[in-house]
Amino acid sequence: MLIWTTSDGQLAKLKGTWISSSNDFIVIKDTTTTEIDNDNFIFTAADWADGMTFRIVGDTLSFQNFSYLNNYNWTSDRYDFLLISLTDSTLTVNPSSELSKKLFKNRTNLKFINQKNNIDPTISFEKLIYRTTESGIGNSPKIEMQIDSTKKIYFRGTIYKGDFFSREIDDLQSGEFTGILNDTLYNELIHLLQTCSLRTLNLQYEDPLIDDASIITLIIYYNGQRKCLRSPGYPILLSQLIEYLYSLNQRATLPRTNEMRELEYCNPEGATKNR
Repeated sequence: MLIWTTSDGQLAKLKGTWISSSNDFIVIKDTTTTEIDNDNFIFTAADWADGMTFRIVGDTLSFQNFSYLNNYNWTSDRYDFLLISLTDSTLTVNPSSELSKKLFKNRTNLKFINQKNNIDPTISFEKLIYRTTESGIGNSPKIEMQIDSTKKIYFRGTIYKGDFFSREIDDLQSGEFTGILNDTLYNELIHLLQTCSLRTLNLQYEDPLIDDASIITLIIYYNGQRKCLRSPGYPILLSQLIEYLYSLNQRATLPRTNEMRELEYCNPEGATKNR
């Protein structure tokens, strides 16, 4: 039996994205018991529960909806998991509430690995095309980017400056740029590609519920294969990779160029279900 004590070290182990061999995953961003945080998620291949607050109750990991209307009390909608084992890289739990049992279809002994340790060293990167559209609200940028295995990068973007609702274009960061990624940035990219379950990851383009959401497109060539990923918003397993690409023009040294490339597009037809 696991003897659980809420030490800082054990709490730190819980933070992160946990992935199963069936591509179920649990995201724990906050492990405090006093602060409200609704950024925790549970996903399976068939269903999900998101926007949850996380806390530890004895030897149970509890994901709950927090009620602001009920005097800041916890609701009875609890996804509870009995903690069986926890290491720096692995997590084993048993669903123990009705909602968690239903979500995982009465499966037991769910074994997860932390995404940062879910490394597939056989991924051999060849080329990546990243594209994000502007959203209808706010100042999210429009970006088109290509990176290849020689570390060459091409970036074209319309970047805004000012507050969230500003539409003032940042002339210094907008336009066309080319360059070579340094070893640190390139190795970071390879690590992110090798830890995102690339071989089994599938995304389908679906019209966003809000028409003005950004559309993320990734075309990744690896091991002689081409994978097309397209989705509104930030898919959980790709969130770290997308955050890396989103900020890369500010981290890399990219001289301006007059070159205008027509980058490849992703045809969403025939893709599989987005989870």
